[in-house]
Amino acid sequence: DWSSDVCSSDLEVKRGLLDHLGAVTLLDSLGASEGLMSRSASRAGDAEIKPGETVFDLGAGDGRVLVAAVEKYHAKAVGVEISPKLVKTAQARFERAGVADSVRMIEGDLFQTDFSQATVLTLYLLTDLNVRLRPKILQMKPGTRVVSHQFRMGDWEPDRTVRYDDRPAYLWIVPARVAGNWLLSVGNEQLPMTLQQNFQTAEGRITRGEIGRAHV
Repeated sequence: DWSSDVCSSDLEVKRGLLDHLGAVTLLDSLGASEGLMSRSASRAGDAEIKPGETVFDLGAGDGRVLVAAVEKYHAKAVGVEISPKLVKTAQARFERAGVADSVRMIEGDLFQTDFSQATVLTLYLLTDLNVRLRPKILQMKPGTRVVSHQFRMGDWEPDRTVRYDDRPAYLWIVPARVAGNWLLSVGNEQLPMTLQQNFQTAEGRITRGEIGRAHV
């Protein structure tokens, strides 16, 4: 279990990352309005969070990220934390901030927790834990945004990366599941197409009479 003293500075960095990610198009996810990387601004809408969306923080610690999600972005916030001491600390923080009615803290194992209702998922977990969570994350609704402070998801490449205080933060957008057999309409023809998918990339083959197979 983490102690408040040990993790306080890292959680502060995480909250800072959340603030600045929006500015850089990742935490437009969390509603920031000014950009550190204006060249990315045209894609900011990919991660924009709207009031009323649901932010889940896995490994929520003392709850400060959840408070920010409610106060700054008017989101619904749910935290998952296994340490009873940190859950108690977080609940006291919610009361002090006046957001207790808008935040829910789950004391338990994040691997046993249903977070499928999240529209934004924030993580501060080691890479091996992220990889263990990855199959469950990939089953979430396509378009769900996943933000991880410092640690990646193995060979699932992030859609975007930024740095804050010399620490990386990563954004993934859960892809639609498109692998399988499809019919592609081309004029009056229905062409069989098979797609293979590797996370957010897909490759396929189309069969058309004597033309044979073509990659798409």
